[in-house]
Parts: sequence; C-alpha cells; structure tokens
Amino acid sequence: MAKRKALGSDPFDAVLPAARPAPVEARVDEASSTGAVRLGIRFDSDLIDEIRDAVVALSGPPHQLTVVGFVNEACRRELARLRNEANRGQPFPHRGSAPRRGRRVSGA
Repeated sequence: MAKRKALGSDPFDAVLPAARPAPVEARVDEASSTGAVRLGIRFDSDLIDEIRDAVVALSGPPHQLTVVGFVNEACRRELARLRNEANRGQPFPHRGSAPRRGRRVSGA
C-alpha cells in the first residue's frame, strides 16, 4: 500500500510540486502591449531586500517608486555610464544573437 503524504499547513503541498527558484539564465517572455518585456533574473538576497526597503519607504508622493521603476532607472543610468566610459557615449552595437550562456566572457 502506498504511503500517503501528510498534509502540512498548505494542503496544496501534497498535490503540487515544490516551488523551484528561477533558472540562473534569464528568461524573456513576449513583449506586452506597452512594449515592456518580462525578464526573470536572480538578485542577491541582501540587494533585493535593500531595494524593497527603499521602494516601500519611497512609494508615496512625491517619488511613488516601484521595484520595476527602480530597476529600469538603475539600468538606464548604468548603461549611460558604460556608454560614456567604454564606447565614447555611443550606443553599443546591436547583438547578432542572444548572449551566450555559461561562463562570463573574459576581457583577455
């Protein structure tokens, strides 16, 4: 006779697989009607905690900050900095394909 799985605090635990963390490589979903694209990435837990704390503290007027807005603005600023520092202020060339998975590309 098969042994039954005991029910815990959530009865769905017995019938649904445990949640798995997002894969290390990014997952990009289709673009929405607003032109936004969903990108699943991992953050260091201490960094995301600090981002969430800042967003909650600044979610009201005048900032009305959201996590998405925070990440978008941070990425825009970092891209501008990298363009100025490494590409004479010009946009980076468009990639011919998706970035390679695996080890980081070395500078050597």
